[in-house]
Amino acid sequence: MRLKQVHDASCTDSSTHVKTRVVLHFPGFEPLNSREHHARYRRSAAQSAQTWGLQLAVGELVQHESFTWFDVFCQDGLHGTRSRIYMLDHFSLVAALTNKSLWKQILSGYISAARVVWEGGW
Repeated sequence: MRLKQVHDASCTDSSTHVKTRVVLHFPGFEPLNSREHHARYRRSAAQSAQTWGLQLAVGELVQHESFTWFDVFCQDGLHGTRSRIYMLDHFSLVAALTNKSLWKQILSGYISAARVVWEGGW
């Protein structure tokens, strides 16, 4: 099945074009750290650029204590968009919360449930 390209005059108006955007990326549940997700994004971006004929540049990963980000610039010939992608890596949070034994995790769950009931959340 071939997709038809719909050309709408309002889409080519530069006043409606998104020039800058901020993206909050919550990676999936695969056990990859932010460096591995960045590498995956870079590979995927290179494939997309080739497939769609885009100029696409993925910046280096910048790491801080609580979050990481990288910049992306994409241009289709007429318009360009700069994106800053913040990666909110929940894998490290999940790993920190599940480093207890199974019995301690179960006990913590019951304690949390009891607190909800105690505070009137039933």
